[in-house]
Parts: sequence; C-alpha cells; structure tokens
Amino acid sequence: MPFNFSDGSTIEVVPPNVPVIKMAPPPPATVVLPVGGPPGPQGPPGDTGQTLAFVQNVSTPQSTILINHDLAFNPQPLAIDSQGATVTGWTITYPNPGWIEMVGGVSFTGTVYLS
Repeated sequence: MPFNFSDGSTIEVVPPNVPVIKMAPPPPATVVLPVGGPPGPQGPPGDTGQTLAFVQNVSTPQSTILINHDLAFNPQPLAIDSQGATVTGWTITYPNPGWIEMVGGVSFTGTVYLS
C-alpha cells in the first residue's frame, strides 16, 4: 500500500510474510462412566417403633425454651416463629437425656421442630 506525499515522494509499506497456521478441531471426547455392580443383599429391617421427630409449640414469648421430648437421641432444633421465619442463633444444650434447652437473645413464639 503506497503513501504519496505532496513533494512527490512515495513510501510503500510491505507487510511481512506471516505463516498461515491451520488448526484442526480436537477429536471428539470420549467419556467413560462407571457402571455400578449388582445390588447388594437386603439389609435387616429397621426399628419402626422409634420416634424420629418431635414438635413443640411455644405460645408465650420466651428467650429460654426447655423441651422434654421422647427421642432416643440429642435432636437438632429448627425454630420457626409465628410469622413463619426461621430463627437462628440459639445456644443449644442437652441437660439430661430427653431434654433440650435453647437459649436465644430474643423472645420467641412459634414452633420448634426437633429431629
């Protein structure tokens, strides 16, 4: 591509030879998924008589909630207030088997689900 100047001079810029590289697309990927073996033997039946959850309604405002439950384990509580919001931040202790104590910073009314 030449450049012409008013004094009659001309400069021509010649681009360098640049090799053209053609790239082939990568080959299709092969994904190997492991196939599970046959099912194992049937396990023994579970104890259908065990209680796995407990519900406690809290109708008067309380910042400390003490619940006596019939669960055979120390459950985790889920506190839902009377407006339907989950309340977190409780300090949880298990003072005796069958008891859970929840201490919070605010008065709570609603339902506590133990499981």
